Formats: sequence, structure tokens, C-alpha cells
Amino acid sequence: MEKLYGNSWALIIGIGKLNDQKSPFKNLTNPKNDAKAIEEMLIRFCDFPLGNIYSLFDECATLEKIDDMIENILTEKISQKDRFLVFFAGHAMTRPTRGHKKEAEGYIIPYNASWKSEKKPKWNTLKSMNEFVKQVNDNIQANQILFLLDCCFSGIASKAQEYDIAPDHKPIGMRNAAKKNLSVQIITASNKDESVIDSGKDPLHSIFTQTILDFIQNEKAFDYPEGFISASILKKKIAPMVVSESFVWGNGRRQEPQFYRTDFDNLGEFVVKQFSDEEINEQKKKEDKIIITESDELMKSADLLSFLNSNCIVNQINQEIVKQPEKKFTASSFLVLIKKKIKSDLTINNKIKHLTETKKLTPKQVEKLWNGLAFNILILGVKIPIISPLIPDYSIMTNNKKEEIKEE
Repeated sequence: MEKLYGNSWALIIGIGKLNDQKSPFKNLTNPKNDAKAIEEMLIRFCDFPLGNIYSLFDECATLEKIDDMIENILTEKISQKDRFLVFFAGHAMTRPTRGHKKEAEGYIIPYNASWKSEKKPKWNTLKSMNEFVKQVNDNIQANQILFLLDCCFSGIASKAQEYDIAPDHKPIGMRNAAKKNLSVQIITASNKDESVIDSGKDPLHSIFTQTILDFIQNEKAFDYPEGFISASILKKKIAPMVVSESFVWGNGRRQEPQFYRTDFDNLGEFVVKQFSDEEINEQKKKEDKIIITESDELMKSADLLSFLNSNCIVNQINQEIVKQPEKKFTASSFLVLIKKKIKSDLTINNKIKHLTETKKLTPKQVEKLWNGLAFNILILGVKIPIISPLIPDYSIMTNNKKEEIKEE
């Protein structure tokens, strides 16, 4: 499958302690743990080269070093075809703004932030979330940019929330959007008025980061016909899990991740994880094995055996053959005929429908199931006298592979 991005770059920031003793925030160990875990995830599962990941932890994550990293170092390395991911874990706070809307402004807190008193920071030593997004957009030329913000009130990072996936982004459309359209997107750990829970089932990680780690490491290729997990899909999948975990580990508190397309976004798609051809092929083999097993099990069911043993389907096929005495059927054309007949039978359709619902099969898997069932019936039919001679043509079914049967 064609790669949907050029090179991959990341800026990982984890700040669990602050330098100013007047800070009202307690020291945390998990922001650094979360940042290192995301770094490892990107390398192992998301095709990010180790040398392209820049990390700033605790005392190294000063306001000046963050600015220098974006405006002087990474800006010289990243090209227009690349993707760039920013992860931040740490403390954040809000500041009321003037105006009739009275919308608060969100700030992330660098290691060297200063305080006038316990409740009054020097705001120019903090970093505005909105300015942070603008700074990255102005200096980084990547076609795909994603912020993962694991901090309190992170939902305030963008003032304009839009739809998750563009309405015309079907599988092919999503691939084109990922490759051609600019994406500058944000996934936040919480809504704009929510704090975040620093640890959950794993005491070493926040529930937001842990949910992302579990999801990316365990997702399978065949669940994604577009061939990749986009940022919008990532949020849609993890949000309900985080909400559920927050009730359990936050004593009833609610924490709901948000997805934003910023004003700079042009309906692109950020590729979080693109599956390799090897992964897709391996999953396809497992899927085919499941489908073959299911079709065999269907053949063993009492209802179907009773139906087939009545010779009803064979009689119907014979009638079709009698109508076309000049035609000599190959195995492939015979399979097409069988498939048409079994699809018209209510008993078999009910079985397939039940299996589809209980196993949650995709349309593609259901079609493979029909093909496997038709092939099993062909084998059974060979043992039953057929009026017209059958020309063997079994090359299409070698190595237990059920090739697609195209209906004429």
C-alpha cells in the first residue's frame, strides 16, 4: 500500500515538576512516564524513526527550549510531505478573558514558569494553548500535524470544534485527504472545563495516555478498509473508553476527550498508524481461515443438511442446466449458479444473518462466507448425479483459498 506521508517527526513534552516553589501545583511522576510511553509507541507501532523524536522532560522543558525546538530546530528539518506529532503531558490552567463571551484562555505550564504569588502566575512565562498551535502551524511545514494534549482544560485549546470526519471521506477519500489536504488537528484529554485524572488501572499512566497506548497496540488491520487509523478515528474510538475509566478512577468525575480541526486545517487526515502490506496480508489470512471455518460449520447445521439432502437445490440447478443444453459448465460458472440459488433461500439467509449479527461480520466477510458456502455445496454436488457434464476447473480454489465469485 502506498505510504501516505513522507518522513515522521515528533516533539514529546512531559513536565511533572515545576521550578518555582510558589507554584500551587504538586509534583507528578506520570507526565514523564506518559511522554516516554508515547515515544516508545510511536517507534514500535507508528513508523516514527528514533532519531526523529525530540523529547523535553521536566527541567529541560523550559519555555525558551520549547520555542527554540519549534522555531529553530524542527522548522529546518521537516518538509511539506511529512507528518508531525506534538504530545504534551503536564499541568495547565485557564485565564478569564475580557469580552461579552467571557471565554477563558488555556495555558500549558513550562518547567520555568514564574509566580507572583500562589494564585497569580506571571502569564508571559506560561504558554497559551492557542498560541502554541499557531506557533507550530507558522513554523512547521508538515502536511499532517497532530497535537495530543494530556492536561487539564485541554479542550479549550481550539475555539472552533468541527466534525470528526469530513462527510465525503470514504476509504479512498480518506487516503487522498491524508496525502493531499493539510491537517492541523488536536485531540485533547478533556473538555474545556474538565480536569484530567493522572492515573487509572495503570498507576504509572494517565487514563488518556493509557487508553491511547492500549488502542494503538491492539488494533487490527482488517478493521480499517482505508488501511490506516486517522486522528479523527482515534478520538472516536478512545473517547467512550476514557469517559468510562474516568467514572471508575475519578470517583464519578467525567473526563471526555475532544477532537478539533483547527482554523488551519483543510479537511486533511492525520495518519496515526498506517498498516503495512505484511500486516494486512497476515490479517487477511486469519480472516479467511475464520470464514472457511464458519462456512464449514454452517454446512454441518441440521437445517442446512436437511435442505441440501432434499435435493431441492440440485433439482433447481438441474432445471437451469436443462434450459442451457449447449452450455458446458466449469467449476467457476457452476459456483456462480449455486451462489445465486442459495442466496434466494430463506433458511440459508436466516443463518447468514444470525451469524453476521453474532460475529459482527463486515460486508466483505459476509460475501466471503457466501463464497465458502457455495464451494462446500459444490463439493457435495459433485457426489450427486448432475444432468449436464461438469468440466473440472478447480485451479481457482487451490491452497484452500476461496477466491471471490463474481456473479454474472
